[in-house]
Amino acid sequence: MRPLLFLVFFTTVISCSYRDLTENFPQPTVWDGDLFLSSQAAIDDFKDTYVGINGDLSIEGVTGDIVDLSPLKNIRFVSGDFIIQNTENIKDLSGLSGLESVGGQFFIYRNRALESFQGLDNLKSVQGMFFISLNAKLQTMQGLQAMEQLGDMLYVFKNASLADLDGLQSIKEVEGNLSFSGNVQLSDFCALQSVLQSTTVNVLTENNAFNPTSNQILQGFCSQ
Repeated sequence: MRPLLFLVFFTTVISCSYRDLTENFPQPTVWDGDLFLSSQAAIDDFKDTYVGINGDLSIEGVTGDIVDLSPLKNIRFVSGDFIIQNTENIKDLSGLSGLESVGGQFFIYRNRALESFQGLDNLKSVQGMFFISLNAKLQTMQGLQAMEQLGDMLYVFKNASLADLDGLQSIKEVEGNLSFSGNVQLSDFCALQSVLQSTTVNVLTENNAFNPTSNQILQGFCSQ
């Protein structure tokens, strides 16, 4: 009987210990479905045990109080579309440091304080269109240095303070065009030289401060 009692006791201890561990250290999970976050409170309530979104993720500044994305730091992928729009106070995307891939389209639109993409340093691929528009204070593409694959086009439209494209040098595969339009201070396209050397892609430019062709960029006539 003693060996049997010991076995029962040992099994109970192991079971309790495992339960304690899983309660104290929640296991990583994936959010199943679309997720809409419209306030800082909603972001703060998001459990940092989620490592991915199996659906679309939307961050929209409805209340105007979003300042911190760090509760989302463990998200490694979004399988659908990812939209960040109409925020008032986010200067960078440092809370998204875990993000590696977006399976759908990535829209970064009308974020009034956004100055750079710092925080997206681990983002390697966007399978849909990557759309960057009307971010009035965006000055640089720094933060996108890990980006290697675009499954559709990159469209950069009417970002009033954007002056260069430093940060896009690592792109190796693009299925669509690289399009830049209406960026009134954009005069330096030299970051695209390495992209044009490693992949066949058209660079389309219009109504920027400087509008070189793909061949001009390749030949070194890439800034003004």
